[in-house]
Amino acid sequence: MRNLSSKKLAIYLLIGSINAHANILEISGKIKHPTCQVKVNNINQSPIITLPTINIGQLKNEGDSAGETTFEITLYDCLRSMTLEQHWDVRFSPWGIDKNRDLLIPGFIPTMSGTVEGIGLQILDSPSGSPLDNEFIGGMLIGYQAKNAIKIPPGESEGSHNFVVRYLSISNNPLPGKLTSYLQYAVTYF
Repeated sequence: MRNLSSKKLAIYLLIGSINAHANILEISGKIKHPTCQVKVNNINQSPIITLPTINIGQLKNEGDSAGETTFEITLYDCLRSMTLEQHWDVRFSPWGIDKNRDLLIPGFIPTMSGTVEGIGLQILDSPSGSPLDNEFIGGMLIGYQAKNAIKIPPGESEGSHNFVVRYLSISNNPLPGKLTSYLQYAVTYF
């Protein structure tokens, strides 16, 4: 008899727990961190900017430039502000920046690999714009900054800015060839 009572109790507990689940609401949500996503030329990761092939004659003198190529940095999926315009700075730090610490050419991006000689790249603040200003910390060149480059209007969640990169001769006798440079960027909100 005792076994039968234990079985009844187990059945009642099972039925009771089925009824309890029927009265439970499952609630889910998502908490969003107020950070934007970034893409360059509509590419989220590892973008490559390819400049056109040019004739070395376009870079025969120190300071000559050619091959202007526009690229776009876009912030998207940002937390919307219904009342304030958001202003974002963009900072660029090229690999090998120490090669520019003596020259101090605004917006200069040194060649990191390749066969060219006396040629680097330069970043401009906009198409037909000016080279980005040098940025220093403690008297040491650390990169180039475009202040308030990206603006996101009130109620919007996306903004972008067009920059330009071009070849730049840093010699009166540059040699042609291929080049590769690397540029790290950071987008900051103030």
